[in-house]
Amino acid sequence: MKHLGQFATFIICLLEAFNMPARALQIIQPRSILAESHNATFGCAYNNTGEGPLEEFRISVHKGEIGLDTEVCAFFFNTTINYLETTMVLHCQGWARNGSVSITISGINTSQSDLYICQIEKMHPPPYIISNGDGTWIFISPNTTEIKRCGQFTQTTLIVLAFTAIFILYSVFITCLHWMLKKNQEEQSNEYVNMEPPKLNSGRRRGNHIGYRT
Repeated sequence: MKHLGQFATFIICLLEAFNMPARALQIIQPRSILAESHNATFGCAYNNTGEGPLEEFRISVHKGEIGLDTEVCAFFFNTTINYLETTMVLHCQGWARNGSVSITISGINTSQSDLYICQIEKMHPPPYIISNGDGTWIFISPNTTEIKRCGQFTQTTLIVLAFTAIFILYSVFITCLHWMLKKNQEEQSNEYVNMEPPKLNSGRRRGNHIGYRT
């Protein structure tokens, strides 16, 4: 009978578990954002299905894919704290309000464009739940100063290259002109006729005489 009572208790608990509304912590993030400066702001909204609002929770931001990620900042919010600022790997600011946390990451550059994932850990009320968002791709565009400097550098480089090309062409032209003038002078000197009379041989040739006898 004792074992039968334990089995009946197990069946009742199992049925209550099936009838209990699903408890899940869903995190919603924008798929991607384009930051026009070195500050990126994105939202991490959460939906605590089957429960009331989160009274105490920890939210962290991870850079990179799950398993290869790096925690760049984290906040701990409750019913009295709704704004925090922290500096870990990056400088971050967080505002918690109306089932969402707005996070601003400061001081990032174009090389830090990556996938940023929100992770929320529910501390209270129990039970403890941890959940990850799908992540937000943050793309950082270079600011106006960097673009202007790049443009100035390119313009200066083009001017230097143009003057260098002109100098090289001028040098080649002068060299070719000098070579042509020199060659022309050599041809003209070869056209002079040698007016010196031909030299005669010192001895005279003796002619062949044939004598006839009478």
